[in-house]
Amino acid sequence: MTSPNTIATAKVRVLNENGLHARPSALIAQTAKKFDCEIEISSAEGRVNARSIMGLITLCAFQGTEMQIWARGHDAQPAVQAIADLFNNAFDEAYK
Repeated sequence: MTSPNTIATAKVRVLNENGLHARPSALIAQTAKKFDCEIEISSAEGRVNARSIMGLITLCAFQGTEMQIWARGHDAQPAVQAIADLFNNAFDEAYK
């Protein structure tokens, strides 16, 4: 079992053509809610709670935007991996 102070991070890039709009933000928030840890996502626009759809949208992340996923808690590593997988699969949307 991991410590409640375990920290995990990952750098990701928005791949899908339409960026981080409502659907991808909802997928991130739903995924984040499955894990027992704090999860935040940041871009040049700021840092928000990954469970907040509106917060994620305010990051104004367009295709190509670099982002950082940060988590702390028991599930930090699997949480970061699950969210990074969403980004790496372009939220199952088209991309060029």
